[in-house]
Amino acid sequence: MADTQMKRLVEMMHRESVSSYLDICIPALQVKRKHLNALSKGDVLPLNSKELRVEVLDGNHILAQGVYGVYQNSRSVLIEDQPTEIVDRLDKKKYETIRVHLGTIERSKYGSDKIVRLITDSRFDALLYRADDRLLAKAILVQIDGEMALEIGEIVE
Repeated sequence: MADTQMKRLVEMMHRESVSSYLDICIPALQVKRKHLNALSKGDVLPLNSKELRVEVLDGNHILAQGVYGVYQNSRSVLIEDQPTEIVDRLDKKKYETIRVHLGTIERSKYGSDKIVRLITDSRFDALLYRADDRLLAKAILVQIDGEMALEIGEIVE
């Protein structure tokens, strides 16, 4: 019996592949559907923050939060703390949740380093995804009046 359980465990472990990378995303961005449907190149989406807060994700699970920035001439993340509970209070008929992906970090560096260098797209700072994981647009991070924003560089959808 133990031999059969061991075989099943080995089979299960082969099916469950663990990525060697973790995603870095801006906390869920809520955008009015009418604005999202009219989105075009050059449009700016304000993030209403002077510093860019990010989440470290393993799939859909939030592992930690941090701050995005440039460290030693590389886009990096300062990992600060454990995540807090997120409460979604917006009207789903008027708003759509957009996931803004900034890059990835190596899983092996997540636990050992506080400042981790991002692996990113060379042309764009961010990729915008709809709730169903369809790529919507590619964007560049900009500052407007001292606050962070996303300037749409290319519409994909």
